[in-house]
Amino acid sequence: MNNKLILGLLAGAGALYYFLQGKKGAIEDLQIEPIDIAIDKESNIRKLIFNLKLQIKNPSKFIVKVKNIDLDLKVNNKTISNFNSNTILNLPANSNKIYNIKISVNNLTVITTILEVLADKNILAAVTGDITTDLGTVNINFTKEINF
Repeated sequence: MNNKLILGLLAGAGALYYFLQGKKGAIEDLQIEPIDIAIDKESNIRKLIFNLKLQIKNPSKFIVKVKNIDLDLKVNNKTISNFNSNTILNLPANSNKIYNIKISVNNLTVITTILEVLADKNILAAVTGDITTDLGTVNINFTKEINF
C-alpha cells in the first residue's frame, strides 16, 4: 500500500476522533436553563402572555444546533399552554446567549387562571419540557413564584 494513503487515512481517523470527542464534551458542557418567567404587560382579559428568558451557554469549541423546543407552561400545577418551535438556532462556539420566548394563553384558560390568581394573590409558574440539540436532549424544569 502507498505510504501517503496510509498517512492520509490515519490523519482522517485522528481528525474524526478529535471531532467526536469534542462533540461529546460539548453536550456534557452545554447549559440550558430558564432564568426568569414573568407576565407580559401586553396581557389582557382575552390573552395572557408569559415571557420566558432562556439562557444557553455553549463553552465548547463547536457550534451547537438547537433543533426543537417543546415546553409546557403550568400555573399553580395546572398545564395552561404549550410552546413548540422547530426553528433551528445555531449557538456559536464559546457563547452565552439569552433567548426570550413568549408563551401565549388564550380563551377560557385565561379567565380561569386570572380568577385563581385573584383568589390566591400569587402564581406558581412552571416551565417543563425538552430542548433537542444536534448533540442530544436537555430536560427543562423551572418554577417561579410570582406575587401580586
